[in-house]
Amino acid sequence: MGILKHGPFGMATGKIQNMVSYDLNGKNVIRRIGRTRKKPTVRQLAVRQKMAVVIRFLKHLGPLIEFGFKAQAVAARKSAHNMATSYNTKNATVGEYPEIVMDYSKAMISQGDLMQPIDPQVELLQGKLRFSWQNHPDLNYTNKKDQVMMLAYFPESHDISADVYGALRTAGEDFLPIDNKLQQARMEVYMAFVSSDRETASDTIYLGTING
Repeated sequence: MGILKHGPFGMATGKIQNMVSYDLNGKNVIRRIGRTRKKPTVRQLAVRQKMAVVIRFLKHLGPLIEFGFKAQAVAARKSAHNMATSYNTKNATVGEYPEIVMDYSKAMISQGDLMQPIDPQVELLQGKLRFSWQNHPDLNYTNKKDQVMMLAYFPESHDISADVYGALRTAGEDFLPIDNKLQQARMEVYMAFVSSDRETASDTIYLGTING
């Protein structure tokens, strides 16, 4: 069902028979919903599989993505999720259709200009991961208030453990709880820093595979 916003001469949204109307960057766009009986090409199938693989990876990473790609999304006038999907589809998938998979070492949960940590490390302890880093000797006042974002992604089950409001950069370490049932499972581990106002972030740091 289509809806006319603000009366009969207002913006239309929704589906009306074979037409769909939606807002695109403040403009009302109407297009026909087409159907084709042509079989998709291998290239088209590969693109679809790449998208599916990346979307599955990003599915539960909402807050991380919203903060991590916010600056790029604002600049491009797109959503943070779209920016993350686009980047990872182009740069973090490997293989040929129908065996396209994620390259977790190239995946990004954030992109930005914030300072990255020096010598970032991670280690598995009982029931948690310990993230640590050294501080730059000349941190300014703003950077001192940056907070760490931490992610452990479990490829087999697609579970995650994450924290978007971690310790301050000046703390030099933080801990991420890991459920006991996932303690022995394979983890792909990432970290980044986000500004205190959540307006920008650092590039993602991939810390490797645990229990690989």
